[in-house]
Amino acid sequence: MIPITVPYLKLHSSFRAIIRKLRFISWISYNICFCKAALILLGLIFSHKLVDIAVVAVLITYLTDYPRNYNVVEAARLVNLQEGISASTGLVLLFITAFEEAASPLLKRLILIGVVLLAVGKAGMQHFLEITGPAAGSSLAVVFRVVKAALSKRHLNNPYSSNQLYRNDQNQVHLFPQVKFFRWLDKAAIIEPSTTLISPEEQEKAGRLCTVAQVRDTKLMLKMVPIWTTFVVFGLIVSTGQTFFPEQGNQLNPKGFITYLLVIQHLSRVFGNFLCNRLLSKWVPEAKQKGAKIVRIWAGMVLSTICCAVAWRVEVHRLIIINNKGLLDNTDEVIPMSIFWLAPQFCLLGLMKGLARDGINKFLDDQFPEPMHSCVSAITELVTGFASFVNIVSVYFNKSLFADTLNSSRLDEYYKMLTIVSFINICYFWWISTFYTRGDDTAEADVIPQATGREEEEDFKVIVV
Repeated sequence: MIPITVPYLKLHSSFRAIIRKLRFISWISYNICFCKAALILLGLIFSHKLVDIAVVAVLITYLTDYPRNYNVVEAARLVNLQEGISASTGLVLLFITAFEEAASPLLKRLILIGVVLLAVGKAGMQHFLEITGPAAGSSLAVVFRVVKAALSKRHLNNPYSSNQLYRNDQNQVHLFPQVKFFRWLDKAAIIEPSTTLISPEEQEKAGRLCTVAQVRDTKLMLKMVPIWTTFVVFGLIVSTGQTFFPEQGNQLNPKGFITYLLVIQHLSRVFGNFLCNRLLSKWVPEAKQKGAKIVRIWAGMVLSTICCAVAWRVEVHRLIIINNKGLLDNTDEVIPMSIFWLAPQFCLLGLMKGLARDGINKFLDDQFPEPMHSCVSAITELVTGFASFVNIVSVYFNKSLFADTLNSSRLDEYYKMLTIVSFINICYFWWISTFYTRGDDTAEADVIPQATGREEEEDFKVIVV
């Protein structure tokens, strides 16, 4: 054995010290870079939320105030357009128009461009933070491909053997989820027998064959369409609240305190989401989680009806004060009514978002494989965003209730109508939800025994006809 000398030990210790310094420098560099990235991302998120609360949420009050002087219907249309397209590039134009002293066609054009840019900016920020858009697009393309392939093979019988299905790793015959109405979609995965010996890969390339996984994902998405339809009305309530609630508080006392109500709304949503998550994780057994999540969404739907009813009665009270004080046509004087009369409806608006809007994503996470979670979340946002356009149509068909100013309009009657519509939607949701709580649809489908012998041969003759 070679003896270890003192110089060697000194060299070895010096080398180890250098390595430690290099590691320390590398660790410092990594954390500095990480912290910079984290601070930049945090700054983007903070800026996004600040713009959302301080500008987007009170956009209608900006449009109706002097010198812009949009009437209520025009302002509501622009605000809902912004929400529907779904915030930062247009801030420059809006900043410029703030210095204009008189209304003009050019000013209105600049504001319109600013609103559109504000919408596009918000959509870009959401795409950057969540990266859900491309996933949603590709999944919808798969749905179209599966439906097209199944229709092209509608003359075939349902598969009788797992070997007929393309890339059938789990040897299923009736593909999961086993919804009778969607059984015809299983035909999209049938490998067609052909005299020209076209391979399955060539059939897939030609758009006539899909994998079992693609058929499964398509059936899962189509199965969720009924529950997504209930969120059109829910989104209509959300859009109405985001449009008209700030305008209601624009002239109340003390004027300018609307931001506090928006903060209350945001905190209510966070609290509702946090409370439900804690209750579900701590107190509800695993076997009852699915039903509990349905109840959570239903509770959010109930709160949407209560929110409309509260807003209706508060608006009645506001209009009584306006009529008694002779402020019907006066849009500049502050109404002698506390702005915190609106606090309950803002709080309810936040709670219903935390329960229903966030709850639907939790529920859908259990229904879909993990790679599709971002996609279904994007579809939920698409449905609720579409409700903003529904709100434009709804205001148009009820234009007899709206005048140039909110004080001259009958917003109370509009809220009353939404209360009734929301209650009908609650009943519809409860009926629809029963289809999602019958049995455990999240479990994998059982493998159906394959046909054998003469019976299999006869079925094969039928399928090739």
